[in-house]
Amino acid sequence: MGRLDALLSHPVWGMGMAPWAGVYGLLTCLWHHTYDVGLRKTVCLPVPVVSVGSLFVGGSGKTPFVMYLARYFRTLGYTPLVLSRGYRGRQRGVAWVDIDRASVPDWRVIGDEPAMLVRWVPVTVAVGRRREAAYALAARNGAFDVVLLDDGFQYRRLARTVDLVLIDIPNWRRSRRLFPSGRLREPLHHLRRADAILLTKGRTLEEYEAVERDLRRFRSWRRPIFRVRFSVGPFLDMREGARPMPLEELRHGRWMVTATVADPDSFVQDLREAGIDIAATWLRPDHAPWGPEEIRRLELTSRTCWGVLTTLKDWVKMEAYRPNFTVIVVGQQLSFLPPSPNFPDWLQRRLREGPPDLGVSTLLT
Repeated sequence: MGRLDALLSHPVWGMGMAPWAGVYGLLTCLWHHTYDVGLRKTVCLPVPVVSVGSLFVGGSGKTPFVMYLARYFRTLGYTPLVLSRGYRGRQRGVAWVDIDRASVPDWRVIGDEPAMLVRWVPVTVAVGRRREAAYALAARNGAFDVVLLDDGFQYRRLARTVDLVLIDIPNWRRSRRLFPSGRLREPLHHLRRADAILLTKGRTLEEYEAVERDLRRFRSWRRPIFRVRFSVGPFLDMREGARPMPLEELRHGRWMVTATVADPDSFVQDLREAGIDIAATWLRPDHAPWGPEEIRRLELTSRTCWGVLTTLKDWVKMEAYRPNFTVIVVGQQLSFLPPSPNFPDWLQRRLREGPPDLGVSTLLT
């Protein structure tokens, strides 16, 4: 558990921050209400927009799900564009990264998650605090027929055709208090804006069923609920040009795991459930940088192991330093668990229904 998780889970912290959470909740409701009643205008793009977001602070699997959607749309012949805030990137203003470029730009400039999307999908990404301005820049340089809004549930300036909210089961079970007393970014009743909920990171069928019952009781929720399971794989040996490594081969050795993601404990648990022997871990805060010092320390601490297992996001930050030891990059696979409806069919039906009612929106062309 990271430092933020430990802090937000502590009962004394929760009680002490309760008054501030009340103030935060009131201000959040007022801010969203200005969009609900039309006091603030939204921008409507000329192409469908699929937003992927969350109610909770922390890792619910938003960016991996955006990766899944980008690959899915590409198989259908679409040209998707991902809009990202570029969290922790140094970029001021807006930038776009075309998949036709020879190399991925520095993750320090655009942020590690946009760099990961360009490197591993690949997909064109436009980065900026104002996502509609980022789209305008990308649209001047290319043609796109669907937009994926990463971490978009709270970004109300941009109208969306489909609003997806991911709820990770550990967060739901752990705390449903508003920030800074808990992990909620906004009150639970704001789920009414969502078109569908995707439950992630459950370990058992009973966990999915329990959260689904909670949601069905909550304001008689009648919209689709999908059960999503993330699993590890494929495994790519970066010393051998990203050669796929069989899981059985990995199971024969002892490995060190390092990660700078929002939920590193879940990553380690997934590896262990796959039958991989984890001898040591070095888990750092989400978005933490990699540099020569960190690479040297990793090499020293992993000498008694076969090598290092790490995430797609970490490798885009390590790659420039050419680690002189075995690094296996672990991908993520996504599946929908029964009795979930057929998600691709549902999504295509929603997209065929057309863009949202423009209402008070401004059309950006």
